[in-house]
Amino acid sequence: MRANFVATAMLGLLVGCDRAPAAPRASLTVFASASLGPVFEAARSRFESTHPEISVSLHTAGTPQLVAQAREGAEVDVAAFADEASMRRLLEAGIVRGQPTIFAQNRLAILIQKGNPKAIRTPADLSRSDVLVGLCAPEVPAGRYAREALKKLQIELHPRTEEPNVRALTAKLRSGDLDAAIAYTTDAHGEAQIERIAIPEEANILARYPMAVTAGSKRAAEARAFLAFVTSSEGQRLLSDFGFLAP
Repeated sequence: MRANFVATAMLGLLVGCDRAPAAPRASLTVFASASLGPVFEAARSRFESTHPEISVSLHTAGTPQLVAQAREGAEVDVAAFADEASMRRLLEAGIVRGQPTIFAQNRLAILIQKGNPKAIRTPADLSRSDVLVGLCAPEVPAGRYAREALKKLQIELHPRTEEPNVRALTAKLRSGDLDAAIAYTTDAHGEAQIERIAIPEEANILARYPMAVTAGSKRAAEARAFLAFVTSSEGQRLLSDFGFLAP
């Protein structure tokens, strides 16, 4: 009996020795503007399910912060931004080469608390003294776009806060620190405490989202696979589900 047990154990060891160790997963670093956070989290999950050999590390923040980190030498394989001007900064620095891919578009909206307690109906209501309005900082794409729209509408605002990204802005709206904010229509997606008021088409801004593989990527093939997924029919359906417009 003991001899049979030893023989079985030895056979298990031999079989285990013959089995090749699992190959390490390739780690891919993706920089994405804050407005892309929720949809890119979903995209990462779906991409990894069909590419089990690749692990995606997603970093989301305000676009200026991501650009600064990339220019300072942070390792990044894929950059996806909320505006083309920010991508041009990486092109000019040689961090990205070639033509970036426009993979989505977005529009602005006035975001308000659920139930609209301040009875905000039109963009002009944002200039009322009893309405606390927040914007993103001028150097942030959403902040720059908001100011362009307000200029077209001939509305002068003195924002209560200027946030570094849209996620920080919507957080202050949810907490009640703000009555309204101007951000992207997609920033209200899935937000139970936030409603939207449309900005007139003639004053709205169409934000184009570019994405590119960096020139110094050590995982260029995997990075191109991620870009291909986002621009595929599945990736585009996912973006549409989160409220983004087709490129």
